[in-house]
Amino acid sequence: MHQPREVLRALGRHHVRELNDYQQRLVAAICVGWAPPDVAAASGRSSKPVYRHIRELACHVLDPVGFEPTRDFLRTWAELHGTCCCAPAFKQIRENRIF
Repeated sequence: MHQPREVLRALGRHHVRELNDYQQRLVAAICVGWAPPDVAAASGRSSKPVYRHIRELACHVLDPVGFEPTRDFLRTWAELHGTCCCAPAFKQIRENRIF
């Protein structure tokens, strides 16, 4: 089990700047608490691909730092990077246009 301070330090140092628009929208949806079925309904996709896309995104972001690819860790990472890597996601949240 990771210590909270260790988690925040590792996630805060890990930048992933190449997220595409759909990945930014997934980050935004996760940060506001949408479950995959909510994302599917809002995006016009079926649930199965949304679950897969979220898992792939979590793996892409979290595998390099050695954390389990969960939505909770992904949300924490996104919140730590709201002014850099995830700035587009937080802009979508502010403008209420996630999907």
